[in-house]
Amino acid sequence: MKAEHIQRHFMSGAGNLFTVIDNRIYNLTLQELQKMAKQLCSLSNGETVDGLIAMKNHPDYVFEAEYINPDGSAGSMCGNGSRCAVLFAVQHFLRIEDSIPLYGSFDFMMANRMYHTEFSESGKLVRVHFPVITDIDPHRMIEIGNNIYHCSYVFNGSDHCIIDASSIGLDYTSFFLFDLAHFAPSLRYHSAFGERGANITIALKQDSTIYIRTYERGVEAETGACGTGAMATAIIFHTLYNMTYPITIIPTSKEILIIGSYESDYHVYLEGPAIFLDEQDIVHNIKSIKP
Repeated sequence: MKAEHIQRHFMSGAGNLFTVIDNRIYNLTLQELQKMAKQLCSLSNGETVDGLIAMKNHPDYVFEAEYINPDGSAGSMCGNGSRCAVLFAVQHFLRIEDSIPLYGSFDFMMANRMYHTEFSESGKLVRVHFPVITDIDPHRMIEIGNNIYHCSYVFNGSDHCIIDASSIGLDYTSFFLFDLAHFAPSLRYHSAFGERGANITIALKQDSTIYIRTYERGVEAETGACGTGAMATAIIFHTLYNMTYPITIIPTSKEILIIGSYESDYHVYLEGPAIFLDEQDIVHNIKSIKP
């Protein structure tokens, strides 16, 4: 690697926190990024952001983004990460004589698939259109010890287990007090979800809104938001309870996500805010994190 430093940008997608690097500069391999992920996702106070996004050029699309979890695992789609990647591209890839378009659309690559995006407010409000989602199992019974849980499974670039909070006895008050960190791991690693396991989301419907809390695979903790988890939840509640799109999702961060549909019930988009948390580049000596 020729570069001596890496500049990190910290971004938020509806409360999901990411480190973003412009890998057009560094040309780091996926294997190098995986080995560096833990340090690149560590904040100065020792806390960890939710993932690493490495931006690079693509011959056919505006960009390609690689997403790596803090534990180094890769290959999954990250919905809120994709929206941050769009904002980064608008700010860093699309500049024409320093004039950034307020509104626009383009295609990009992530997790080995093409996605379409529409953005407004110079990329701060981003809608990402997902390919048609077909891997859905609304009724999956999971046995853990003496308990049987009624779960729903969705694969939308990432594996998700959705549990209706009312089915485990939670109401509006107890939902926010529930010990998700204790509850989720036995489901997250359950053999029913294969070797990869799944992200675990509990969801509480309140009129036309759904509140969610998500324990994310690769982070191994509850995160402020999960875009693909929000999308999976909307699909399941539409399927089971006939909720109509667009569906409003409120994650732990309380930053609103909107899930809408187009040609079919399973051709959906994810819409919400994306921001730079710190536009000052944070610089690290690459020698200290070189594998």
